[in-house]
Amino acid sequence: MLRIIATILGLVTSSAIGLQIEASPHIVDVGETRNLTVKCSTTVESSSKMASLISLIISRSTDANDTNFKELNSINVFQLSGQVIENIRDNQTSTGVIDAYSQSNLSLVWEYPDASKTGLYKCEANGVDFAGHPVAISSTVLVVSVQSDSHVLMHELKNINTKIDVLNNVIESQNRTISNSFDQINSSIQKLEANQQIWNSRFQSIKKHMFTNWTDFENHQYLLSHIRSVVSVEDYETICELFGGYLVEIDSIAEFNFLRALVSSHPEFKYIMVGATDRATEDHWINIHSGTIAHNIQWGQGEPSHDDDYNCMLFSRAHHWYMYEWSCFFQATYSENGFICEISE
Repeated sequence: MLRIIATILGLVTSSAIGLQIEASPHIVDVGETRNLTVKCSTTVESSSKMASLISLIISRSTDANDTNFKELNSINVFQLSGQVIENIRDNQTSTGVIDAYSQSNLSLVWEYPDASKTGLYKCEANGVDFAGHPVAISSTVLVVSVQSDSHVLMHELKNINTKIDVLNNVIESQNRTISNSFDQINSSIQKLEANQQIWNSRFQSIKKHMFTNWTDFENHQYLLSHIRSVVSVEDYETICELFGGYLVEIDSIAEFNFLRALVSSHPEFKYIMVGATDRATEDHWINIHSGTIAHNIQWGQGEPSHDDDYNCMLFSRAHHWYMYEWSCFFQATYSENGFICEISE
């Protein structure tokens, strides 16, 4: 319907004596109207007021009720008398010709005009009358704008697409940040894995240096040390902790028999210490690591000694690898001794 009105009223003309201004179309369908043309023309011969034309000026007011016009373009006889001018600037094409005593015109054309090109256009002709006095004649024409439904929809779609582009940029930025974070994490993991391999290698080297045998029993690993000389039960416990374990605790007859068989296969030892003590109360044996009561103790003949100076428990070769009560600190004279670490898997 708007296009029909624009077509019917596409050319609107307003005139004064000897002066005419026209707009085509006078209704601008924003986004749909290809060109807006405003043309000012005059013929001096038809004017009873003007003997000679000096200039033509086209100006515009954004408010039809406002007389504050802003000049858009002009043409005058001092610069271009009798010459056709053409100028393109700011998406506006202007053409015109001026003759002081005949026909003159000035046209402005905008391609795909927006709402800012609407308003009240004024054509003003300036010259002198037959008495040599200044005279000015003006005429106006109104140009309005509308927006068709399709244009509104396209505008909304454009806004949506703009927002989608912004969101996509944000997502891409976040993806890059996440990707960089993953790269940094992967780099850190690789470094940790490399360090872990180094430490595992060192750990195995230390393990081989510290222990002569390691074997498994009921989901526990048992490490039998090399022969040690002057070492205390506290030192043994600390060494076991470094390997993630503790000085062995005997929790069942089956475990005792397993350990007895293990130590029996190493006759180079005289004594092998385990993790139980009666330091707190004589003959009340407690596991050092867990703090539980030590059961299933298979003592050798004549043991325990019930001596307050002897508070630790050992496998003894002289007692056919049954348990023996002795000092918690080995002197140099008892150099053929060792210990067993227990590690839960």
